[in-house]
Amino acid sequence: MIMKEKSNHNSYRALVTQRQYCKLIVANLVGRFGDSLDAIAYSWLVYQVTGNAAMMAVLLTFNTLPGILLQPFAGVWADQLPKRKMMLWCDIGRAACIIGTVLLYFGGFLFYGVLILLTLRQSSLEAFRMPAGNAFVPFILEKEHYNAGLALNASFSRVVELVGTAVAGGLVAILGCPVVLLIDGGCFLLSAFVISLIRYQEAPVMASKGVREYGRQLLEGVQAFKKSKMLRAIVLLGGLMNFINVPFSAFQTPYVAQVLQRDAGLLSAMGVAFTGGMGLGSFFTP
Repeated sequence: MIMKEKSNHNSYRALVTQRQYCKLIVANLVGRFGDSLDAIAYSWLVYQVTGNAAMMAVLLTFNTLPGILLQPFAGVWADQLPKRKMMLWCDIGRAACIIGTVLLYFGGFLFYGVLILLTLRQSSLEAFRMPAGNAFVPFILEKEHYNAGLALNASFSRVVELVGTAVAGGLVAILGCPVVLLIDGGCFLLSAFVISLIRYQEAPVMASKGVREYGRQLLEGVQAFKKSKMLRAIVLLGGLMNFINVPFSAFQTPYVAQVLQRDAGLLSAMGVAFTGGMGLGSFFTP
């Protein structure tokens, strides 16, 4: 009986009872689809505006900086602030950035400096959205359903990412980058709306911690990093893998456009191969 109960808790069918978490999965999937469109449409639009491969590398730098500089602090802030509001406003802010980019493009004001500022703001909001989403899960998902819930979210996210990447190139070819980016912005607004429908009870103390408590939690995180050789190894390995991936991420759009003289459809095919490879690796590794 114990084995059966544990199996039921870890089954996907049992997640039907976790309605608030199911709403979060829907919001995450809509946002992931928008991210997939953005990865193709935004890079193609930027290259159309700048025509400069070096500028793509500069924008990639500004896109990754907020994650490096802000996420260690954002994780602690996420523990102190109302998480649903934090996620909701981050999604609205990201939608505003994308829609603003399209309006500036049509107005002829999408210059280098503006692109850098928009990229910084977009990635900064994402740096806060991610830890807030992770910290939000324990409030709406019962502990015995963690394995099934997190696995389902990860699996669906990978599928949606594949679908979004696959159709992004075709949508860019048919509708154009600005329209695809507007769809992307609409995805983030829809994600924010779904998050607003989530009902949960958060402990009042979580929103009332002061600066001293914030500093204590941040120091605990630094000390845990210093003490754990495994954690340091994982961080080092992750950094090395991202470093190796930089040339591919920065120059794939100029390479497709200049060297291969192809359109955004090939970017989609490359993205599908890249994402699909990671998915197959995750499947076969165990």
